[in-house]
Amino acid sequence: MKIDEFKTILEAIKNIAELVKTLCPTFGFIHRTEPIKYGEELGFLVWDYVLYNEITFISIDKKIVQRLFNSTSDKETEEEFNKLVKQFKLIA
Repeated sequence: MKIDEFKTILEAIKNIAELVKTLCPTFGFIHRTEPIKYGEELGFLVWDYVLYNEITFISIDKKIVQRLFNSTSDKETEEEFNKLVKQFKLIA
């Protein structure tokens, strides 16, 4: 991993609490968040729940919000979240 990528990851992790505060009014109850690289974009995978479970990617600059999965099953959502984290994780 390049040092610049590592610094970017650390900065993203530092800002996760602020991101969660920002997302809470827009999203439902947030179960989990993970920093990921989705395509060329750094951001967070967010699992939230209002009437159903939903997994969303949101870029660090909040310009990209991509809904990736939804389900009424906690088990299915957890399996999909873990699969996506493994697929797009920042650190191997």
